[in-house]
Amino acid sequence: MNLLANILRKVHVIHAIYNGANFDFHLLEISIDKNGVKTDKYLKDMTLSDISGKKFDAPLVLTISGKGVISKIYKENSEELKRITEQPNDFLFASENVGDGMLKLTFLRRNLYDILCEELNIENFTLVEVRIDANNNPEQEARKAAEDFWTSKFSIKEAFAPSIRSSSLLSLVAKKVSLPVLLFLIVVLLINFFVQQNIANQLQEQQIRLAQTKRNTAQVEKNLGEKQQILNQLSNEPRFSYAWIADQIASVVPDEIILTELEIQPLKDRIQENKPVNVEKNKILIKGQSLNPASVTDFTDSIQVLGAFGPVQLTMHNKDRNDHYLFTLDVSL
Repeated sequence: MNLLANILRKVHVIHAIYNGANFDFHLLEISIDKNGVKTDKYLKDMTLSDISGKKFDAPLVLTISGKGVISKIYKENSEELKRITEQPNDFLFASENVGDGMLKLTFLRRNLYDILCEELNIENFTLVEVRIDANNNPEQEARKAAEDFWTSKFSIKEAFAPSIRSSSLLSLVAKKVSLPVLLFLIVVLLINFFVQQNIANQLQEQQIRLAQTKRNTAQVEKNLGEKQQILNQLSNEPRFSYAWIADQIASVVPDEIILTELEIQPLKDRIQENKPVNVEKNKILIKGQSLNPASVTDFTDSIQVLGAFGPVQLTMHNKDRNDHYLFTLDVSL
């Protein structure tokens, strides 16, 4: 057993199970001794008041299971995997390597976790870890959470690193050890506190500077009057209104085609300060995707049949990842 298992021999686990409408709560107490890990208490179907009224004198872990917790196996670096792992503000997730270039991903939408935090009034608890359980087995997950906690390392470097976990563990360890060690830990806690304060002050200063920069940028943009410049320099309207042109083209789009871009007199260059707006006059640029190339040909012919436009130049591109044909139309006004 390492340092944590030798000093903190008990772990409390709050297990929240989402049934589709609300959360049910279980409370487990796991301990460790020379004979191994055991479940000392398993209190089922506890109320919020039962949970919030308890004083926890051991490391506290929150586990979540039930509806909304999903576990799937994905290929490493796959797009499906990235849609979850690259959106930490949208998902709470944990991954496990299962071999052959595959990862088992267990995830939960963060808005459901936020609902749980609000319902549980989570700021009143000092958690050392939050876990998600796709197996819906509270006791098994609680024992695994406790074992992972006891086998995790808690170094002097982490003790001096300001975090909720380190502060919580130091506070719990301080209650278990002798006076000399207690004094040392108090010093560490004080250092931890002042480091956090310093970081908070620096963050506040950065936020003030950022707000000032945003105000300055907004003022510059206002003074440039870019919108008025564009309106003034795009005074050479085509012989038909933009709305009429767009309506005519939309009226002949086949069902198999999705337009992704429609530009009337598209820009040749980026708009720059104090420079004229450079557009391709008497031209319409259309881009889209289709299930089959024949529908693109029908679309081209339909535009020409309208009689309001000049020649239509069609360019077909490679298919996209969904096997759709991509195309570009240059239409003369």
